[in-house]
Amino acid sequence: MSNKTGPDNDMSPSDVQTSMFDSSEIQKSSQARNALSTASVTMKGTRSIARLRDRVNLAIKELSRLRTENHRLKKELESVGSRARTPNEGASIVFTESAGELRERIESCIRAVDAHMQSHERGVSKNSAGEA
Repeated sequence: MSNKTGPDNDMSPSDVQTSMFDSSEIQKSSQARNALSTASVTMKGTRSIARLRDRVNLAIKELSRLRTENHRLKKELESVGSRARTPNEGASIVFTESAGELRERIESCIRAVDAHMQSHERGVSKNSAGEA
């Protein structure tokens, strides 16, 4: 839209002044909307930063809690470890035989139990066959 008056333009000088007033009002209104939009974005940004700051603070508190718990567990583990290294009273067993001799005695006992179980199974199966 042109603000000139003359033979090429059908606008009167009062129309031109009204048209100029309207365009300046439109421009001011547009600037106001842009300012509000910018303020809205700024407010949203400020709220986002505040929420982020809150989340960071919560994460810091949680890390502190976990570090404290980790320290406590480390001390507890060291305590358990040091107790495990000290011999328990009355819990130690001393064998008079060597490891090989002890193994042979245990295997001999296992063979004896196996032989007894097999003979018992044969006796049960003979009794079962006689009953039939």
